[in-house]
Amino acid sequence: MQPRCPPPPQNPLALTKWIRVNCNVNGAVVTFDTSSVGCSITNGYCDTEVVTTGTPYKTFTVKKSGYQTYTGQVTSWPANGQTVNLYATLNPIPSPSYGSIQVTSQPAGAIAILDGGTRQRTPTTFSSVRAGTSHTIQITMSGYQSYGTSVYVNAGQTATVDAYLTPNPPQQTGSLNINSQPEGRISMWTGDLWRKPPRISSPTLLPVHILSGCTRQAMMNMPRLSP
Repeated sequence: MQPRCPPPPQNPLALTKWIRVNCNVNGAVVTFDTSSVGCSITNGYCDTEVVTTGTPYKTFTVKKSGYQTYTGQVTSWPANGQTVNLYATLNPIPSPSYGSIQVTSQPAGAIAILDGGTRQRTPTTFSSVRAGTSHTIQITMSGYQSYGTSVYVNAGQTATVDAYLTPNPPQQTGSLNINSQPEGRISMWTGDLWRKPPRISSPTLLPVHILSGCTRQAMMNMPRLSP
């Protein structure tokens, strides 16, 4: 009896299985199912070797910063020595065209006005503000000087305005007592006092300077015209 010869060795490459993911963005990372197994796209594709006895993958995911994530189905499983091609197209994430402006004031409770229109009470945030341009913020509050500024809004970001309101200066007032001979009508005109009683041909001007917190006395003797 002749000895039985062993079978010829199999070609190792004939047992290899590959999944090739084709993608339009180099540097994107490919993973399968929930595992970290995968590869990076180079020259438009990347190959992942799969185990003969392993569980077939169901999905694949392609990611890269600045692009929308792509998830697809593994539509077929390679046989020994075969490569299955999968395809993914990554689209850039669209740049947002709006931002927001956050406004605070000291003291709080002031009225913030955006571009002369929308009004909100501080602290507040103006949302959905058109990006790529400057906007005016006006802040008003009773007893305080108005505050105004211009702020540039970047897409998808929040600009901030912090306003410290200045109190109005105290009013400088005094008082003035007026007597006249003869008695008549007393009026105010451009800061001067004048009296025009009957039969007086023209008003008499009497400049009076009043200091803050003081009381001044003014006496006017008005001559009568001859009948």
